[in-house]
Amino acid sequence: MKFLTPLLLLASLAGCAGGPQSSSSNSNSSSGTGESVAHQPEDLSFCLAPAGIVLTDIASVVEWINAMPKPLTLACFIASLPRPLTYNATVSTFSAQPSVGRENPRIFIKEDKLWLSFVPQERSLLIEDSVTGETSSIWDPDNIQLLELSYEVESNRLLQQSIKAELAFPVLEQLPEKAPYEKVPMNTTRTGSICGDCHGSETIVDSIDDIPVFRSTMLRNTKAGEVSHGYLVNQYLSCDPAINTGATAQNNEWYRCQMLEAFLGQGSMLWSSFPEEISTL
Repeated sequence: MKFLTPLLLLASLAGCAGGPQSSSSNSNSSSGTGESVAHQPEDLSFCLAPAGIVLTDIASVVEWINAMPKPLTLACFIASLPRPLTYNATVSTFSAQPSVGRENPRIFIKEDKLWLSFVPQERSLLIEDSVTGETSSIWDPDNIQLLELSYEVESNRLLQQSIKAELAFPVLEQLPEKAPYEKVPMNTTRTGSICGDCHGSETIVDSIDDIPVFRSTMLRNTKAGEVSHGYLVNQYLSCDPAINTGATAQNNEWYRCQMLEAFLGQGSMLWSSFPEEISTL
């Protein structure tokens, strides 16, 4: 059910404030039909916030996920987040988590010093058949949906710094404390993470079970790339699972509609600009 009626849409607008994906043990997760659990529609009404847990930092996200039923999809996790949600959306092509057009921007949810980012549609990639050599466009070929995390921390650096992490969905089992850091890809020289290729001043500030925890400069896109609350809400209200807007003949619009429902259809929202003290790309 669409949460925002036309009347609520007007009210919400009036109150508005001005690389390749990594591999994961969850990437081959599938149901008894052989299809990824993330590639099947689900009832988001069962995706409830765990009792007694407050999202404050990256460790609390792991605690939140571990308290939810499994398998856990990215849509279900997003639907469970406490409302109102403060967020920003941007067209971000120069990123390890690129947007899929303006209609599917990179969305940043802010919980105090914690930032969570995701994209409401998965990418289609050209895959070559190893036998025939023919290529075809495959939607979400790795069966992974990424949630990227950033936690603002104090430092002696001039520019705002944060700890970077990521989690792959669907999640099938309890996550260890190190989970958000063990899948952060290393750069080609193995001297740091690929985050440090863009986010400067990268340094290791901790380790969990011998997995390094990286801190680096925070970055934001320019205002020209921002996607307004009104535009995104209209994408949500007009999303039709029967109309294929993707790049492949197979219609996966249901996934996009479900992700928008998980994000915009569960309660009130507050669109907010990025803090000016964060450097621009």
